[in-house]
Amino acid sequence: SSTAASSPKSPAATADSAATSPGGGGGKQQQQRQFLFDTAGDSLAADPQSAARGQSFVFDPAVFYRPDFDLDAFILEHKRRAPLEKLRDDLVAYHRVLTNSLIELINQDYADFVSLSTNLAGLDKALSAIHAPVMQLREQVTEILAQIDDALADAGEQLRSRSQAAQKEAAQRAVAACLGLVAKLELWLGEAPSAASSPPGQQLPVSLERCGRAYARLSHLCARWRGSNQTIDGLRPRASRLGELLERRLADALTNALLSNDKPAIRVALTAFAGLGRPDQALEIYRELTVRRFLRSVLVQDTLQQQQQLSAAFASVLDFAREQRDAWASLLDPAGLTRHFDFLGGAVFPELARHLIDELPMLFNPGNPDRFHQRYSLTVLEFLPQFQALLPRLSSLPAYWELKRKFNLAVYFQIRLHEVTSSLDQELSACGLSPAPPGGSACRLKATSAALAALSRVWCPEVHLPALTGRFWKLTLLIICRCGAHFEGLAADIGTGEEGVRRALLLAADLAAAKAEILRLFSDSVQPKFADLPLADADDADEAGDAGSKSAERDQLFLTALTDCLARWDAICGLLDEQVCASLVARSLEAIGRLNEVPRAYRKTNRELPTQPSPYALNMVQPVSEFLSANAESVAKAKLAAWVTAWSREVLPRYQAGLADLLDSVRRMEDSLRQLARAKGAGVAGGKASAASDDDKIREQLHIDAQFVAGQCGQWLAGVEAEPEAELRQSMEALTQLTGEARSAASRSASADVR
Repeated sequence: SSTAASSPKSPAATADSAATSPGGGGGKQQQQRQFLFDTAGDSLAADPQSAARGQSFVFDPAVFYRPDFDLDAFILEHKRRAPLEKLRDDLVAYHRVLTNSLIELINQDYADFVSLSTNLAGLDKALSAIHAPVMQLREQVTEILAQIDDALADAGEQLRSRSQAAQKEAAQRAVAACLGLVAKLELWLGEAPSAASSPPGQQLPVSLERCGRAYARLSHLCARWRGSNQTIDGLRPRASRLGELLERRLADALTNALLSNDKPAIRVALTAFAGLGRPDQALEIYRELTVRRFLRSVLVQDTLQQQQQLSAAFASVLDFAREQRDAWASLLDPAGLTRHFDFLGGAVFPELARHLIDELPMLFNPGNPDRFHQRYSLTVLEFLPQFQALLPRLSSLPAYWELKRKFNLAVYFQIRLHEVTSSLDQELSACGLSPAPPGGSACRLKATSAALAALSRVWCPEVHLPALTGRFWKLTLLIICRCGAHFEGLAADIGTGEEGVRRALLLAADLAAAKAEILRLFSDSVQPKFADLPLADADDADEAGDAGSKSAERDQLFLTALTDCLARWDAICGLLDEQVCASLVARSLEAIGRLNEVPRAYRKTNRELPTQPSPYALNMVQPVSEFLSANAESVAKAKLAAWVTAWSREVLPRYQAGLADLLDSVRRMEDSLRQLARAKGAGVAGGKASAASDDDKIREQLHIDAQFVAGQCGQWLAGVEAEPEAELRQSMEALTQLTGEARSAASRSASADVR
């Protein structure tokens, strides 16, 4: 209270005398608290609620703090719960709570401000007391840093001086070394005897080896001090002349050593070339001197005339490459020169490719496709894999791909395409449904035989090339589609009648046989060739496990494409089957039309009870029986069974309907006659009941006919080793059941009349 009395009055206390007590409380808080942050915003949001927590209102005080507070909605909602007077009194009370909370907050902030001012008293003196020592420490640190920078600068200057001195000394030594090396090389190369006059293995090879080492060091020094030493730069022209002279001497020495087969001299010359970094020059000398002479003696124009000569020439080249590889390995391995020289990849094969391309251009001429196929097979499919066995990195050489690209496969394929398609079009346009020569293929028509011959020609070993597998596959599908269009035209003009049936049957059987041959050709000859095609996304070794599944998926895609093209043939066969079945059904239905002749054959006659089928029944099954007998050997049993089933589905229901109508007519006629007899006198019917009536004979005949037709269907299916379908079996049983029930019903009716 004393602190509050001595301090200036709180703004809230002067504004409202009712807040004196809260102000005193604030002064006590001032003595207790040392420092507070201004949290007026948070206090305004929380203190009124805590102050109103002990009172009850008709509304929730928290609703006023919502951002979407709506005054009209608030009044409308709460005037329904309580009278307006109660609502007004509660709002006035809550307003008083808010006013008291605001006054208390202002007093608290004022007390905090006074407390902060009191606590900051004496801070200036404390800062003044520590200012002098801090500034003194700063001056000392600055002085020490300056001394360190001076020391670093002196050390750097001394290091630069020493580096320059060392560089000058190294330059002087390099100049002296270069001058000495140039002098030695001029002396050695100028006074050494010529390579042509020196015997192999004497002073000359040893001197050249030393010259090579010296020149290699001279070249290194000249490259090291390029542009930084005028003396060494001035020696460069002399060094270049010495290098050219040394290379000529080395070339002469290697040439003489190769001609005389002096292995020590060859090793010395190759060592010198490797030291100079000129292994390609040594390979070029060997290529011109040894490889080119050998190839010119083996691969000549006459070797292209016959396949055996070319094969023998390539065998000689392989023997030469094998001998050279072994000879150079035994010569270079002891000297550690194998990594510098690759005589097969750097000399033998590049010269071989150049010789074949430049000297034997007829090897790549596709004008004669048969010879082109032979030469390509010998060169690319046989010789190159054998050479790669000697040189595993053969496929990475540019000469390898240049040699393979020289074979014009595109022109070869166009020639084969024209050859196959023109022959096929000529055959298809001229043959029609003409029979094929006996023993030519599994087909009996020229058209289907020509299609099979064209497909077999595409994939025969004398025509197919692995690099053209994709194009030949497209050609295969093209041939199948082209033949399908031709067979559709033949099926459309097949005709009607017995001759039309014969021709349709022949074409359908040939198409089925041709399709089976095509699928066999695919599995035996075409599908194995797809193994050479690369698999997508199967280049990495970790994907090797998926290669099998990807290969099977690829083969399935090819088979799907083939079956899609052959679906056109299946549609043609289905159309032909419908024509054959329709012809047989028409002839049988014509016989069923004579079913009404059976009652006329027995009414008012004295014919005996029938034991044989009627002529109409014989005529109804005769077309199918003759058809099966004529084609039992030439048509597959499954196809015959399908035709019998299709015939039965069309004929038996109509025959059953005709039998039902006829039996119903016979029954009505019999009932009419019985009623007439009863009208005339009962004794008439009783006297004749013991003998079979005309109607009984008719029903017996129809029953025999139904049993005969059903039995024939069963025999036909048994003859082609097929079981009748459930629907067909029901139709066959329904025939005999229909006539059997009619006969039984007539017997019961006759017995009733007798009684």
